Amino acid sequence: MRIVISVCMILFCFVSTGNTQSCHDSIYQVQMNQVHEYIEQGRSLSAISVLDSLFSQITELDRSTCSIYYMAKYERAHLHFVHAELSEAQEIFKEILSEPAINHFPREKAMAHIGLSLAYEWIQNEEPSRHNLAEAEKIIAEHQLDEVKTLFYVRRSSFNRVFGNLPQALIDARKALKHIDQAVMDRDAIDAYYLVSVLSEDPEEIRRNTDLQLKSYIDNKHYLSAAIMYASNRIIHEKPTPELRQLYYDTAWYYMAQVKEVNPEYYLYGSGLAKHCRVNFERMGMMDSAYHYAVVELDYSNKHKLIESRRKLEANEVKFNYIRKQAELDQLSQERSFLLTAIYIGLAVLAFISWLLYKIVITRNRIIQQNSEIVTKNQRLKEASDSNTLLLAEIHHRVKNNLQNIISLMFLKSRKTSNAEVRALIDEFSEKIKSISLVHDQLYQSEEFERINFENYVTTLIANSSSYNEQMLGSTVQIDASFLNIETTIPLGIILSELLTNSVKHNAALENLSCEITLKRQDDLYTLIYTDNGKGLPENYAEKAGIGLELIRILVRQLRGELILKSQKGMYCAIQFKEKVTSSI
Repeated sequence: MRIVISVCMILFCFVSTGNTQSCHDSIYQVQMNQVHEYIEQGRSLSAISVLDSLFSQITELDRSTCSIYYMAKYERAHLHFVHAELSEAQEIFKEILSEPAINHFPREKAMAHIGLSLAYEWIQNEEPSRHNLAEAEKIIAEHQLDEVKTLFYVRRSSFNRVFGNLPQALIDARKALKHIDQAVMDRDAIDAYYLVSVLSEDPEEIRRNTDLQLKSYIDNKHYLSAAIMYASNRIIHEKPTPELRQLYYDTAWYYMAQVKEVNPEYYLYGSGLAKHCRVNFERMGMMDSAYHYAVVELDYSNKHKLIESRRKLEANEVKFNYIRKQAELDQLSQERSFLLTAIYIGLAVLAFISWLLYKIVITRNRIIQQNSEIVTKNQRLKEASDSNTLLLAEIHHRVKNNLQNIISLMFLKSRKTSNAEVRALIDEFSEKIKSISLVHDQLYQSEEFERINFENYVTTLIANSSSYNEQMLGSTVQIDASFLNIETTIPLGIILSELLTNSVKHNAALENLSCEITLKRQDDLYTLIYTDNGKGLPENYAEKAGIGLELIRILVRQLRGELILKSQKGMYCAIQFKEKVTSSI
């Protein structure tokens, strides 16, 4: 019996030693550094995922020796602020301050008071916010926490700014700048630069701190914030000319291109930036560039809606993975408890086997239940994915319907005017809009939302046009490259619409008018050739070019292609271009 007891004690010591976790394990610090990096870059979902993994590992650590536990809690509360979840952030800060072991970590305690002050500041509760700032100031002074002073003065500056004491707010913001080199977080330095730039009335001080704030964003690879700041703060402070304003917008686009992890905010801001560019080009009279950015604005707006839906799905997936991981940890914990209980109690073999079988049955039932839940959740995810596909198709359908409504309105307007020239001009514009509408109609009818069957598109374009479908019955279409993306198809469709209209307009007396449309591809170079059997181009057509020819040239420039026009037993038009590069999102 004594031998059995001795063996049990040895096994207990071995199991206990094997399960001891140290707060100073390097893996925890690596994960915490990764969290800080993600937060500085604005990648909150990635930071949350790492924090959830970290919490599952450090829950059972001795908190009286583990500062990383409280830093992880602090960053989790900060992420709640990022997503405007004030009550959740407030509860976490209160939990930190209620922990008895927090008194061993004055720095983390001071930061928790500062965070709680911010939570009260956001809901305009002045006295609790002031009280927590005062508590943080006492701890900082007592323990000489210079590394927390930047954060403290930034928060006190924000407090004074919100509650109307602007002179003191500027003083505190300048104090925050004095301790930047010792700041715990780089974002505290960025906030200090920002507060000085918005509170100061000195143009030189505003410019200097704005530049430092921009440099900090770039150094920390927070490129989206850099783009927002470059396109907004500089324009607000400098009030530049339209040309210089566009230079700032182009710089903002450059920083947008550096963003590695896109999110709904990325496309939301991209849509807004494209709108500013469109308005700016309209003011400068550059309508081709304004049209380009109008297309970009619509594209980014649609992608913002799509990626917002995807992010909700990803959030559900992260939550599901966390629940599954927690279930696995619970199961491991139960198995360890079972082993320790079996060693301590020393039940008879028969009783031990009976108890083990009971646990196996319980675990088996739980696994069956979990598998059923997994199947149900997978089905819901599939339904959500199908719903998003249907939504995208519906978007193209509605765009097509809206364009058809515009065409109908233009038709009604043309019939009300007695001016034949105005009516002809309206009809021409209707045909161009109809070519765009046809793109969205084909996207809606197909299962492929990124590329269009160009041969079907051209054939349908000729058949559906009221201006030339009867005159062009002898037309032929030969397409080598079957599929093109939407950004390439729309300009080509407008060009073909213009060419067909011109053929009918200038060869109305010809009985057997026909045209031939071919698209050839060699590697990544495409050649679109349009010919008709009409009278050909008039002499000095380049000097007499009208709106139609100018529109074709503008669209060819958008494609970065080359245009060839000449008479060759009729009109001959050739366009060499490469397919426009589009986003993978």
